[in-house]
Amino acid sequence: MLDADPVPRTRADAERLIAEFRPELRADERTRAFRDFVLKAPARSGAEAPVRLLLMQAAVDLMPPFARQMHAVAPPMLPPVVRGATAGVAHVLRWAFSADNYRRPG
Repeated sequence: MLDADPVPRTRADAERLIAEFRPELRADERTRAFRDFVLKAPARSGAEAPVRLLLMQAAVDLMPPFARQMHAVAPPMLPPVVRGATAGVAHVLRWAFSADNYRRPG
């Protein structure tokens, strides 16, 4: 819908596409600045801080090992904990925004 081409339809397609693009990928000053902007942005509140930290760890966990190495980002120390907690947050958000639970005022 956004004119992306090619669009992978399966995990195998996505992995093949990444392998094709990988030689073109670079880490430089611009990408490091963006990495820091995303991963090191301060939380807006104390309540947001732990959820933000969890989501950033989950994002790093999703990176392929070559990308973590390229961007000098360490994998999460406890990936199963990060994955389980992220799944829990996702479950709560799906519940909170489901048609039965989320109603617009008015």
